[in-house]
Amino acid sequence: MKEIFIHIGLHKTATTFLQTKVFPCVKDLYYVGISSQDISKKPFNFFYDINQKTTKDSKLSNKEIIKIKGEINDFINNLGENCFLFSHEGLSGGYLQNYSNSYQNAILIKELFENSKIIFVIRKQSDWAESQYNQHITRNNSYSIEDYGGPKDIFTINEYFGYKNGCFKEGKYFNIKDLNWNHMVKNYIEIFGKENVLVLPYELLKENLNEFLRRFYDFTGFSPYYPENIDYINQKPDINTIKYCPLLSKYSCLVDKIPEIKLKSCIKKNDRGIKKFLSKYIKFFDISNEKFNEQQKNLIMEIHKESNEKLSELININLKEFRYY
Repeated sequence: MKEIFIHIGLHKTATTFLQTKVFPCVKDLYYVGISSQDISKKPFNFFYDINQKTTKDSKLSNKEIIKIKGEINDFINNLGENCFLFSHEGLSGGYLQNYSNSYQNAILIKELFENSKIIFVIRKQSDWAESQYNQHITRNNSYSIEDYGGPKDIFTINEYFGYKNGCFKEGKYFNIKDLNWNHMVKNYIEIFGKENVLVLPYELLKENLNEFLRRFYDFTGFSPYYPENIDYINQKPDINTIKYCPLLSKYSCLVDKIPEIKLKSCIKKNDRGIKKFLSKYIKFFDISNEKFNEQQKNLIMEIHKESNEKLSELININLKEFRYY
């Protein structure tokens, strides 16, 4: 029987680093993930929208689950390698707003990869949130001076996470209370069994990469591979060079909603004048000012203090050492 490992690629926890610089280099392992071509093939392309497959309105039927499971088993059983590793950010809950849907996703993963083991990397919530905001605003919502990207709204970090009058509520994009790693880990332990779930802190990887990987290899039994150093991937760009124009954002939204494709294409090819005008005379939104202060960081960690203490006991790792509480 093939050994199957599933890396729940929690966002902003060195997932891309592991997918590109570690997993493909391990001997006697067949890896499927973001850095491999197989990720876009059936049945693995299914996992790009796993969260949509576990909601009430679009839940998979037993017949569909059996079909996908059969395709996965056929793929794995035909491999020459005895170990198979699958890694995908979507497994953690699809889009970030859906981390709370992890239980339904975990059940589906268990149904599709029945005899599998889980690898889960967590990160201190205050650092995770700030890193997530920086990546989202600079990559997906970017309207830099040099490149006005796709039409999306621009949020301050407080709007993004719903911080107002000294407390966090439901944000325009994310609820800070959803970063309950203990709740998510408990879901996987309940479904897969504690002996089949490995949880490691991101901070250990940053502090001691070899020790992080040693624990990973002890759990998986893979032939150890240790990169010489950490290549920082998906880094925050130089935020001092990135500024945003809210009015330009609204203009781009308006153009993008034009139903006539040829007209929309024509406008986009000939609107340099108005973009130049907007960038010259309209005040920009400067992302370099968007960060949590110490009071906000402490509040985020206080919100998760009790759950982090429980998680520390559950996984037998002293998370206090990494300032989780």
